[in-house]
Formats: sequence, structure tokens, C-alpha cells
Amino acid sequence: DRLTVTAVLDAHTADGPRWSGHRLTLSLRKTKAWEQWIANDGRLLGQEQFAEFLEDHLPELRSPDAATMLEIAQSFQATSKVDFTSGTRLATGQRQLSYTETTQAKAGQKGQLVIPEVFTIGLIPFEGSSGYELTARLRYRIQESQLRIGYKLERPDDTVADAFADVVTKIDAGIEQPIMNGTPA
Repeated sequence: DRLTVTAVLDAHTADGPRWSGHRLTLSLRKTKAWEQWIANDGRLLGQEQFAEFLEDHLPELRSPDAATMLEIAQSFQATSKVDFTSGTRLATGQRQLSYTETTQAKAGQKGQLVIPEVFTIGLIPFEGSSGYELTARLRYRIQESQLRIGYKLERPDDTVADAFADVVTKIDAGIEQPIMNGTPA
């Protein structure tokens, strides 16, 4: 949970007990890009704010490509239509109500761009670690006559766990001593 690896340099051995007083601790730091994507995960932003966020993070956009995603964010248009019908039968008091809301969205100057349901980003969770691809589900709503756009990352905690496990695996490959999970005594 703390994203740390601790090495006890003078740990107990098969030959006898030792002091276990000399330690090295590797504390993994999350990258700024990771923290920024996580901070906006699940949030709906104004169209301009969302487009600026994507513009600041163009290198992380994978599929659709960065130019397409930025154009979609800048030219996104959505309309919402509501059909409401009501009927009452006077003899029995039976009521029938129907409420249908339809939202249509398009992007591009001529509406030619397909708005993706999902897009892929590439992020490096920790400074000095490998990169990972994450899937984001695009979300948009019309709230109070304002278009709001955002995304929901799919299982970012799993990516953090995989990245941490990969760091531990690299350490394990470089040392002879066994790696143990838990907190050293």
C-alpha cells in the first residue's frame, strides 16, 4: 500500500541472528502525468477545460491518435431532445406516462468524426518505471444547458499493482537474496 521496497542489509541469516539495523528503502513516486489523469478520472469537465487537459497530455494519447482526440474535444457538439406523453383513462383512473430522452453527439467541423466510446492512453505510473496502456471510457452529459465531457479509467489500481510487481521482479532479478512480502521486523 505504501509502494515501498525495504532492504535489510544486516538481516538474520542461517548462521545466526544479526542486528537488522541497516536498511535501504525505495519509495516509488507517482509521475505527474499519472496523478493528473487520476485526479480527473470520473470528473465531467467543461468542453474547453477538457480540450485543454487533452492538449496538455497529447503524448499520452494512443488510440485514437492525439490529433483526432483533440479535434473531437474541441468540436464536440451534443443535443438532447425529450419526448413526454401522458394519458389518463377517466373511468378507471389508469395512467400511462412515457418519457424518452435522446442525446445525439457529433464532432468535427462537418460532424464527420466518430466519437469513440473508449480511448487508450499510455502512462508511466512511477518515476523510472515502464509504461502501461490504460483504457478510458469517454463520458459526456448535457447539464444545465452545458456540455460536460470526461472519462472513466478502467481499473487504474490494477495498473499500479502490476507496475509495483514489475519493479519488485526487476529487483529480484538483480539480487541473490529472496524477496519477502510484508513489513521487516
